[in-house]
Amino acid sequence: MNILSKLFNRELQAVRNVNLDSLGYYQCIYPTHTTFNTPTQHQQIVRFTPDGKYLICLSQQLHSVLVLEYHIPKSPLPAQFDDCFSKCYEKTMTTANEVFSSDFCIFTRNNCHMILASAKPSSNSDYESRYPNSLDCISSLDDISFWVVNILTGVVCHKLIYENDFIYLPNHSGVHLYNDFLAITSVKNQCIHILLIQESGKLVEVANIGWLNQPDDQLLLSLTEQNESDFQKSAPRQFSFSQSSSSLSENIPSVTVSNNVDLDFNLTQVPAEASRSRLFQLLSSHISSTYYLDTVVSEPVILSGLKQRIMSFLYKRALTSEDPNAISHFYLTFSYFSSLVMWRMQFLDSDKILIKFGSINNIAGRASDSTVAYTAFFVFYCISSTKVLGVYENSSAELYEMYENWDCFRPPANPDVPFYYTTTPSNNQYVRDMVRKNMYAVQKARNGGVAQSIKRVLSCLPYNPQSYHESPYFDSALYMFDEKGIGIADRTRICPDFPCKFRSRKTSKVKFKLDSNPTPNSTCHRSQRKFVSYVFHPFDPFVLSIQQSPSNPSVVNIHTRFEGRTSIRPNQPHTSKSLSSTNSVWDNLRRSKRRRVNSSTNT
Repeated sequence: MNILSKLFNRELQAVRNVNLDSLGYYQCIYPTHTTFNTPTQHQQIVRFTPDGKYLICLSQQLHSVLVLEYHIPKSPLPAQFDDCFSKCYEKTMTTANEVFSSDFCIFTRNNCHMILASAKPSSNSDYESRYPNSLDCISSLDDISFWVVNILTGVVCHKLIYENDFIYLPNHSGVHLYNDFLAITSVKNQCIHILLIQESGKLVEVANIGWLNQPDDQLLLSLTEQNESDFQKSAPRQFSFSQSSSSLSENIPSVTVSNNVDLDFNLTQVPAEASRSRLFQLLSSHISSTYYLDTVVSEPVILSGLKQRIMSFLYKRALTSEDPNAISHFYLTFSYFSSLVMWRMQFLDSDKILIKFGSINNIAGRASDSTVAYTAFFVFYCISSTKVLGVYENSSAELYEMYENWDCFRPPANPDVPFYYTTTPSNNQYVRDMVRKNMYAVQKARNGGVAQSIKRVLSCLPYNPQSYHESPYFDSALYMFDEKGIGIADRTRICPDFPCKFRSRKTSKVKFKLDSNPTPNSTCHRSQRKFVSYVFHPFDPFVLSIQQSPSNPSVVNIHTRFEGRTSIRPNQPHTSKSLSSTNSVWDNLRRSKRRRVNSSTNT
């Protein structure tokens, strides 16, 4: 069905679902022309605003913010970058060694403010940990600032600073936005800051999950410490554990634990007080060395509020389990679960969150996407009741089934936008078939299996909608494309030697191509890699491809359509003016349709 027949059916009001019908227009409207190597002002392009009116950029030194206004080019073919954009303002906000994160930019729900992040190395080396459970093994700490900037004026509405902290900023890994709530995960302090974004742009902290779960937890801890101090002063201790342990160690030989020893849960008899037995904890350790009872630290490790909820959930689940060895397994894995650290999170709704835990050896100082093969755990947590709703390993088949059937794992960045292009295994059969095909390939590969295939699929959790393209051309119901060259994730990829083809889902014919290589037959060395990133307009058939190489400046290419002015806006779904064309055929078609409607009304 061509564009004229679609417009004719819409004007006759023969469309039931306006949003789905509007998506169908993109089967006929797509980029048709590419302008290579357009001159720019040496800025780093970040992304479009959700309404498509402005393009957010950063200066080359990452100290200034540039906002460019987008407009449909007037010339038949754009020769320069200025034909499509006009500069609104440029403001310098950081200096010296404080720079903005080049791939961090999120927008508030009202589309009036944007949130940027900057970082600089921490200068305070004598910084004390904020909480008792804060990690001391992370050496490279930064002073991270979050800027709330008005898009129209460039005025800084609010600035929030976290000193001596470690937060994942690339690809918004450590930050998640849901409606008016902004969550920031601090790996250093092992806590989640939940902030409310007000209409004025000010950030107000409404909850802090980690060491504390409730607002009055600190008061309760202070009263408990005061009562314990008063008790120790009035009634001195009659028993010293250090003395008893030293006397017992004289009669008990040393214990050697080997890495090759496998404990048989069916033969091992675990006493009821095994959780308090330090010898039992030594046997459950994975370290191969010799231990003595007098070397055990007498001071127990205090669990955080969130970790206490998790261990309580695991203990209750072991008690109610039909497996007789469930309690034994809980005692053996207690030290392992208590040593897990919080890494990332996402909102499932306004009251429930999904938190990802992993080993400190696989998280600190390592890129967030390189931990696919490692073991991790997902915790479902309720904010209002402070209860843990579930704990799953990243190889759990039950968690994969929920991911495949529940759409809450991929919420939209802005639920008020009428168009939502993101396709998931839960709402699109094509995506589900593709995921199952990839899982089958991993299962049949060397060192593969069902567990490894599930880990690869669940590696995208927690999901950050701000890190994905919002474009109708990534709708799997309309187009299919090779994900090796281009994908829905907004990340830099290796530049392919061939154009990225978008094929129609119905006919399998090539609709359009995105060629990001302006010099395919260049004489550059083949070992020199080139990288490319794409910036899609949320509604128009307009794409920017930025090619980067280590020794050459960045190259910006413009992919757009030039068969009359073509613009699809979500706030104009009913009017045919949203697809304005200079062709007189369209005017004649409108007149003929009006005659048909009037004649049918008169009869």
